[in-house]
Amino acid sequence: MRNMIKGIVRKVKDYFQYKFMTGHICIGNLTLFGRNAMHWGGHLYTKKYGYICFRLPFTDDGIWFPLYLYFSPNATPWAATFMLGRKAHRDDWVKARIRYSCFGHNFDVHGWNREYEMENYAILRGINNMVAPSKWTYQNYAKEHGYNKEP
Repeated sequence: MRNMIKGIVRKVKDYFQYKFMTGHICIGNLTLFGRNAMHWGGHLYTKKYGYICFRLPFTDDGIWFPLYLYFSPNATPWAATFMLGRKAHRDDWVKARIRYSCFGHNFDVHGWNREYEMENYAILRGINNMVAPSKWTYQNYAKEHGYNKEP
């Protein structure tokens, strides 16, 4: 009897440790990710902010992954326009503020930007590859890398 109870407890523990919620669940615009690469994360799509990405406060195999919250048009921190949490490095937070000042929330990542006369993707690459965030100018970057179209 005692071995049977231990076996049942072990099977329940193994289920919750290795099989429970290893994929994702979609409920309308909300997607929750379980015990996978997202580590109990999720995202919610809105028209105003794009994807609002977050991590739920759960541990994964006893390891605590830091909480984060960011707004991104394509659900990646690479194009985020707002960041909050320990996952975000200070440079990433600064770059998110610059992206927001250039594009606002929920912009077309691959669209054409009339103000800077170049594609948004090229501007994002410039922002993400820059060394000194406060000293970078978009027009000079465009000229140096040949993104400006001649009239």
